[in-house]
Amino acid sequence: MPVKLILKEDIDSLGKAGDLVNVKQGYARNFLIPNDHAILATLPNLIWLKNHREKLEQESKQKKDTALSDKQTLENLEEITIYSQIGPTGKLYGRITSRDIAEQINEFSRDKLNIKHKSVSIPSHIHGIDELGLYEVSVNFGAGIKGQLRLIVQEG
Repeated sequence: MPVKLILKEDIDSLGKAGDLVNVKQGYARNFLIPNDHAILATLPNLIWLKNHREKLEQESKQKKDTALSDKQTLENLEEITIYSQIGPTGKLYGRITSRDIAEQINEFSRDKLNIKHKSVSIPSHIHGIDELGLYEVSVNFGAGIKGQLRLIVQEG
């Protein structure tokens, strides 16, 4: 049986802050409500929504502006290089993971960006990179904004 909730922030797969949504009980009980992403759509909460809708929309716009700014900073980097040791078979010792890539992006941007490893993805390399080469990396900044970056993995 679905539960009616009010979103307190934008959630990519669900809706924007202030939206009324119907979700499964488990999703509401185990994720959305405990993580303060949503509240139950009770009469007092609907009154709260009416009074705070403008503030929620303003916060959403501010997050989108920040995401666009961060995307521009990322795309100004164009590419980053990670050096790694390779073994006798030509494979890397260990994999280059999204955590390694996020750290490099933050370092290359001179800490203008604070990318979390969960927002970094390497299409077709779910578990990380294990070979030298050129890769396209996608970074999700939230608010529906994604940026692209070239990653060069070289021996070093």
